[in-house]
Amino acid sequence: MNKNSIKQVALLAGVSVASVSRALNGKPGISDKTRQRIVDICNQLGYQPSEAARRLKVGKSSHIG
Repeated sequence: MNKNSIKQVALLAGVSVASVSRALNGKPGISDKTRQRIVDICNQLGYQPSEAARRLKVGKSSHIG
């Protein structure tokens, strides 16, 4: 289980959780320099966004129920 969280990435990068999310999802509203700093920190930490959290946010699941 990955113990690194988006909150930890935000803290280390000195930005908000929303900025980390925008950077990792290729959204506008963040400078290229900040985006690269966030990506570099994620790589250093081995951070991988949670697929389960992503599915919850977008409302999609691979389960049939």
